[in-house]
Amino acid sequence: DIARHIGLVARTARQRFGASWPAFVRCVAPLQRTARRQTPQAWAFFDGIARGSRIAGRELFAANSYDLWDHRPAPGRRPEGRCTDVLCRGRGQAWLAHAEDWDPAWRENLMLLTVRLPRFQFSGLTFPGELPGYATGGNSHGVAYGCNSLTVRGEGMGLPLPFALFHLNLARSANDALRQLERRRTGSSVNVNLLDRREIASSELLFDGRRYHRRTRRGTLAHTNHCLTDGPFTGQDLFTAAYLRYSTDRLARVHTLLRRLRARNSEFAARQILADTAGHHPIYNRRTLARVTYDLSTLRMIVYDRGGQVMSIPFGLR
Repeated sequence: DIARHIGLVARTARQRFGASWPAFVRCVAPLQRTARRQTPQAWAFFDGIARGSRIAGRELFAANSYDLWDHRPAPGRRPEGRCTDVLCRGRGQAWLAHAEDWDPAWRENLMLLTVRLPRFQFSGLTFPGELPGYATGGNSHGVAYGCNSLTVRGEGMGLPLPFALFHLNLARSANDALRQLERRRTGSSVNVNLLDRREIASSELLFDGRRYHRRTRRGTLAHTNHCLTDGPFTGQDLFTAAYLRYSTDRLARVHTLLRRLRARNSEFAARQILADTAGHHPIYNRRTLARVTYDLSTLRMIVYDRGGQVMSIPFGLR
């Protein structure tokens, strides 16, 4: 059963690429050596997935390189279906809320993964066959993260994001995660938001090697694809105008909700923000596959779907 589900991601990728799938497999094949050399822990995990699924390694690697194709601006593509994060520290609160937006066809394939090791564990959302780390998760060191795709002009041929971000599951702190991110050259662009017991941190990794970081000890941070808290995080010239307007609209809605919910408890505020359906570009939309909150005071991860809470599990050792 597990092997069958793991194999779904490669079949889905084939359908998306159509006749160009074999060409894409050949195009990204040279990156396998780079991924093996630069991310040995991720590669060991990937190798286990490949063995269990009985899918050819180069095809599964191509499926894990999907971001190199999907993050490009496409003519006529509507700017929707990108994740949103809201983080808060202060007054005894420390929480991260993440809306996982993706193709609705993948809804039934979304998986909750928990990996337990001696004196350590991590949990998060992932898709069959994909390395965990390229969505959202938390670990028993008290680190939670959310990742948001960035649609920018241009492209590179660095590490696929599932390999570049796998270490987020193992990070001992937000600072540790940022140090690791500095060492990675990615082939597409991504925003990573981090929360630990000391700080909030946000990082944008651009395909051309540029890095932008923001950090704070207290307060609230919101990221809606291309906009962080008070406006565009990076140069506006990188983004298509449609995507920037879409993100700005969502960010304004987040701030409206934060003002209204300032006196509410963290779980309630997070749930209300992620469930919002108002506005031209609502936070919760047809492409929202799941909503997740991480509460560092209890080290619990709460997963919601359209109908409300689905489960609450510990992502840390107590």
